[in-house]
Amino acid sequence: MRPRLGLRADATSGDHDPTDATLGTFNGLFASAAYFGLIATAGPANHMDVQPQLGLEVSHSVSVTAGWLVFWRREVADGIYTWSGQLLRSAAGTHSRFIGNSPSVTVRWAVNPHLSLSGDVSAFTAGPFIRESGAGENSTFVRTTEAYRFGARSSV
Repeated sequence: MRPRLGLRADATSGDHDPTDATLGTFNGLFASAAYFGLIATAGPANHMDVQPQLGLEVSHSVSVTAGWLVFWRREVADGIYTWSGQLLRSAAGTHSRFIGNSPSVTVRWAVNPHLSLSGDVSAFTAGPFIRESGAGENSTFVRTTEAYRFGARSSV
């Protein structure tokens, strides 16, 4: 087994004064739905996160990756947004920065040169901001994928 350690951190701006004419919230334009983890709980606006990861290559064909995403609002006066940039949760009546955390595990298996299988499990635990801004439910995401490559593999 060969372990791989990683640390990812992201920060995007938020609007510190919603009453002025200047919009300070970052616009990700073409953001991915899973920008900050497997569960698309929030998009890349008014956001700070840290995500330690550990990857293990169990064999030449099997790998396991585990991560723990922890994220906050950058500006308390601004809410959080969907990956498409729409307001998801308003900052009205809230004081907490902490949005929540999301542990995840991914297993990949290259069965042969043509077939690969993978499975992902991720959870989201709502933090104080989520509970202050409305119903604060935890959630779980489970996904399995199968990929088949037709034809011979290129050596390039």
